[in-house]
Amino acid sequence: MKTGTVAAVFVTFFLFQGASKGNTCKEVTDEVITKHLALETFTVMSRRELNGLCEVIINTENRVISFYGNKKFLISGEMYENGSSLTESMLYDINKSLLKSSISEVESCAVFTYLPAEVKTEKTLYMFTDPLCPFCNRIGGEIKVLSDRVGFKVKVLLLNVHGDKGREKCIEAVCRNSVNPSFNFIEYNKPEWKKSDTKKEFICPKGSEVVDKTEKLSEKLGIDSVPFFFINDGRHVSGASIEDVELLFNSGE
Repeated sequence: MKTGTVAAVFVTFFLFQGASKGNTCKEVTDEVITKHLALETFTVMSRRELNGLCEVIINTENRVISFYGNKKFLISGEMYENGSSLTESMLYDINKSLLKSSISEVESCAVFTYLPAEVKTEKTLYMFTDPLCPFCNRIGGEIKVLSDRVGFKVKVLLLNVHGDKGREKCIEAVCRNSVNPSFNFIEYNKPEWKKSDTKKEFICPKGSEVVDKTEKLSEKLGIDSVPFFFINDGRHVSGASIEDVELLFNSGE
């Protein structure tokens, strides 16, 4: 499993660009950023004044980078205060807003929907997974159990991170479901079909279309590792910790 930070692509969040107490960020214009960083193409995702410096978070070529400085210089990195990363907190908020605003696109890529016997919350858990990912396969069954207990809906997207074989298995899952809707989230979680060779009838145009669409969406959202989870309000976690997933339903908005 790779680790990474969710990145927003080509989006400026004015929500995070409120007026600062000083003039530092007013001086760090796009022209100043271009001059210091020698970048031709970038998007400013947030700009705020922190501890006398201007924090600028930009996206360039699908990379999110944070800088601190003024009109004379910019330094890349994170700002820490009292043992906490102020940069990481801002990035999380940006990613949260992007995920929340992209739910309709995410829904259009979902392959499986799991409904517990009793739906007790309006929150939906969106899960990015890969059939060949051992961490994903380990937590898949745990997600069902948690859904049954807490009462939330699960929507599953297939994101290949295992090369050609992983892509084939993602396509196979889509096509199996298309041919036979009884191949659902529960059947998907069973290991037998993941270990067997793929039959020709389980490779279909719809499978390729869905997998390609999900890959493009993941690039937009900056999701480069699985399993990855988020809920309707955009709060998210990466990794195979069922405890972290459950916290999404125990706190927040």
